[in-house]
Amino acid sequence: MIIALSGFYGIPKLFMKYFLENMIELLLSHKIKVVFRPHPQNLLDDEAIKIKQKFLKHKLFIFDNSENYFKQYLSSTLLITDYSGTAYTYAMITLNPVIFFSYNKKYINILKYNKLNYFKDEKNLI
Repeated sequence: MIIALSGFYGIPKLFMKYFLENMIELLLSHKIKVVFRPHPQNLLDDEAIKIKQKFLKHKLFIFDNSENYFKQYLSSTLLITDYSGTAYTYAMITLNPVIFFSYNKKYINILKYNKLNYFKDEKNLI
Protein backbone atom coordinates (compact mmCIF):
# COMPACT_ATOMS: atom_id res chain seq x y z
CA MET A 1 0.00 0.00 0.00
CA ILE A 2 1.18 3.49 -0.81
CA ILE A 3 0.51 6.64 1.15
CA ALA A 4 1.00 9.63 -1.11
CA LEU A 5 -0.19 13.04 -0.08
CA SER A 6 -0.39 16.61 -1.24
CA GLY A 7 2.30 19.13 -0.49
CA PHE A 8 2.87 20.13 3.14
CA TYR A 9 2.01 23.73 2.36
CA GLY A 10 -1.30 23.16 0.62
CA ILE A 11 -4.66 23.40 2.39
CA PRO A 12 -4.00 22.71 6.09
CA LYS A 13 -7.63 21.94 6.95
CA LEU A 14 -7.75 19.21 4.31
CA PHE A 15 -4.27 17.77 4.73
CA MET A 16 -3.70 14.33 6.23
CA LYS A 17 -0.21 15.02 7.58
CA TYR A 18 -1.61 15.48 11.08
CA PHE A 19 -2.75 11.84 11.09
CA LEU A 20 0.13 10.36 9.14
CA GLU A 21 2.26 8.90 11.92
CA ASN A 22 -0.73 7.25 13.60
CA MET A 23 -1.94 5.88 10.29
CA ILE A 24 1.45 4.38 9.46
CA GLU A 25 1.74 2.88 12.95
CA LEU A 26 -1.70 1.32 12.66
CA LEU A 27 -1.02 -0.19 9.25
CA LEU A 28 2.36 -1.55 10.29
CA SER A 29 0.85 -3.04 13.46
CA HIS A 30 -1.45 -5.05 11.18
CA LYS A 31 1.57 -6.23 9.20
CA ILE A 32 0.71 -4.17 6.14
CA LYS A 33 3.61 -3.00 3.99
CA VAL A 34 3.58 0.81 3.79
CA VAL A 35 5.32 2.84 1.11
CA PHE A 36 5.36 6.48 2.17
CA ARG A 37 5.76 8.84 -0.76
CA PRO A 38 5.84 12.49 0.26
CA HIS A 39 5.05 15.14 -2.29
CA PRO A 40 8.25 15.72 -4.33
CA GLN A 41 8.51 19.28 -2.98
CA ASN A 42 8.63 17.90 0.56
CA LEU A 43 11.20 15.12 0.30
CA LEU A 44 13.76 17.07 2.34
CA ASP A 45 11.34 18.81 4.72
CA ASP A 46 11.78 18.18 8.42
CA GLU A 47 8.35 16.54 8.68
CA ALA A 48 9.11 14.00 5.94
CA ILE A 49 12.54 13.25 7.43
CA LYS A 50 10.99 12.81 10.88
CA ILE A 51 8.57 10.19 9.55
CA LYS A 52 11.35 8.51 7.60
CA GLN A 53 13.57 8.31 10.70
CA LYS A 54 10.76 7.08 12.93
CA PHE A 55 9.83 4.10 10.73
CA LEU A 56 12.97 3.40 8.71
CA LYS A 57 13.99 0.41 10.82
CA HIS A 58 10.61 -1.24 10.40
CA LYS A 59 10.95 -3.98 7.78
CA LEU A 60 7.52 -3.23 6.26
CA PHE A 61 8.15 0.50 5.80
CA ILE A 62 9.62 2.10 2.69
CA PHE A 63 10.34 5.78 2.26
CA ASP A 64 10.03 6.36 -1.46
CA ASN A 65 11.99 9.34 -2.71
CA SER A 66 12.57 7.99 -6.19
CA GLU A 67 12.19 10.30 -9.16
CA ASN A 68 10.00 7.80 -10.98
CA TYR A 69 7.01 6.62 -8.98
CA PHE A 70 5.70 4.21 -11.64
CA LYS A 71 7.53 1.18 -10.27
CA GLN A 72 6.12 1.66 -6.75
CA TYR A 73 2.65 2.40 -8.08
CA LEU A 74 2.61 -0.66 -10.32
CA SER A 75 3.78 -2.98 -7.54
CA SER A 76 1.16 -1.82 -5.04
CA THR A 77 -2.48 -2.74 -4.57
CA LEU A 78 -3.91 0.39 -2.94
CA LEU A 79 -3.23 4.11 -2.51
CA ILE A 80 -4.24 6.31 0.41
CA THR A 81 -4.21 10.05 -0.16
CA ASP A 82 -5.88 13.26 0.96
CA TYR A 83 -6.85 15.58 -1.87
CA SER A 84 -3.77 14.98 -4.02
CA GLY A 85 -4.22 14.63 -7.76
CA THR A 86 -1.93 11.63 -7.63
CA ALA A 87 -5.10 9.67 -6.83
CA TYR A 88 -6.15 9.92 -10.45
CA THR A 89 -2.68 9.17 -11.78
CA TYR A 90 -2.52 6.07 -9.58
CA ALA A 91 -6.01 4.87 -10.48
CA MET A 92 -5.47 5.33 -14.22
CA ILE A 93 -2.04 3.65 -14.26
CA THR A 94 -2.86 0.69 -12.03
CA LEU A 95 -6.66 0.35 -12.16
CA ASN A 96 -6.37 -0.20 -8.40
CA PRO A 97 -8.52 1.42 -5.72
CA VAL A 98 -7.80 4.69 -3.96
CA ILE A 99 -8.85 5.60 -0.44
CA PHE A 100 -9.31 9.30 0.18
CA PHE A 101 -8.55 10.28 3.76
CA SER A 102 -10.97 13.11 4.31
CA TYR A 103 -11.61 14.29 7.84
CA ASN A 104 -13.02 17.78 7.35
CA LYS A 105 -16.21 17.56 5.28
CA LYS A 106 -17.49 20.76 6.89
CA TYR A 107 -14.53 22.73 5.50
CA ILE A 108 -14.97 21.12 2.08
CA ASN A 109 -18.55 22.37 2.11
CA ILE A 110 -17.55 25.86 3.30
CA LEU A 111 -15.11 26.16 0.40
CA LYS A 112 -17.82 24.75 -1.88
CA TYR A 113 -15.36 22.09 -2.97
CA ASN A 114 -18.19 19.59 -2.56
CA LYS A 115 -19.46 20.93 -5.92
CA LEU A 116 -16.21 19.96 -7.69
CA ASN A 117 -16.14 16.61 -9.47
CA TYR A 118 -13.08 15.65 -7.46
CA PHE A 119 -15.07 15.59 -4.23
CA LYS A 120 -18.38 14.52 -5.79
CA ASP A 121 -16.63 11.52 -7.32
CA GLU A 122 -14.73 10.71 -4.16
CA LYS A 123 -17.17 8.07 -2.96
CA ASN A 124 -17.22 6.42 -6.38
CA LEU A 125 -13.48 5.87 -6.68
CA ILE A 126 -13.21 3.24 -3.99
